[in-house]
Amino acid sequence: MVVPTSAVSLADAIKSYLFNGQLLTLPGGEMGLVIPLEAWETPSVRGWLDTMLASNGPIRRVLPVDVRQSMANGGGPACLRLRVVADPATIDPRFLLDPARIDTLSAVIAAHWPEQIDPTDIGTATLARTVRAARGALLDAAGLGELA
Repeated sequence: MVVPTSAVSLADAIKSYLFNGQLLTLPGGEMGLVIPLEAWETPSVRGWLDTMLASNGPIRRVLPVDVRQSMANGGGPACLRLRVVADPATIDPRFLLDPARIDTLSAVIAAHWPEQIDPTDIGTATLARTVRAARGALLDAAGLGELA
């Protein structure tokens, strides 16, 4: 897909996260472009998207998604590109969550993981031992002890 600078400036493309979208095939077979809401709300980008849709090209729908919370938590709009197709029957059961496993993992975290780390502890052998032990306990509880 080519977006001419005459339609969308580089600054608007960056500000709107236009190129952090994801193309996908919709259930009806047509193509959709999932974009961050910022792209939809940026006038130059919206104008280009409207023109692109009217051109009868391969992309038939634009699907804006509010990813602001993800961005605030460090995920960013790249989370739109995560596409995992998985059949639970083919997944190692150690990687599936159910209420009992959530309770088990929560209890291990509560018992072993530090609730707070003082900045002066960073880099100390004591903190390293504590974190390694907590990680080991969590991996054991998840049935992944071989990763410890």
